[in-house]
Amino acid sequence: MEIKTVSPSSASAKPIVADRTAGEKSKIIEQQHEEQQMDVKKEKDEKKVLTKEEAEHVVNGMNEFLKPQFTSLQFKIHDETERYYVEVVDQDSKKVIREIPAKQLLDMYAKMTDFLGLFIDKKF
Repeated sequence: MEIKTVSPSSASAKPIVADRTAGEKSKIIEQQHEEQQMDVKKEKDEKKVLTKEEAEHVVNGMNEFLKPQFTSLQFKIHDETERYYVEVVDQDSKKVIREIPAKQLLDMYAKMTDFLGLFIDKKF
């Protein structure tokens, strides 16, 4: 087995220098990160504190926004097409909010099929 000596100018010495500069760079990055965190903490401390009235206004607004919708789903069968559709109904007012698919669309489909049926029946 042969043992070779390594000179300081060989390629193996370069990564050590690169590691040192990379280590220094990482320390600098860590220091900058810590400074940014300190700045964020200072900004949070300096923020305005809400008054009771302002807090109540914000809370009331959020409650109105998050107020649950009292709706129900009703599954129905269209008379002419014999297809299902869904009605979303407001429970308080019993008003139909939405139909999926729209009942008018099903009505139009039924009339179109009737018209095509009459057209084809008359032609033959």
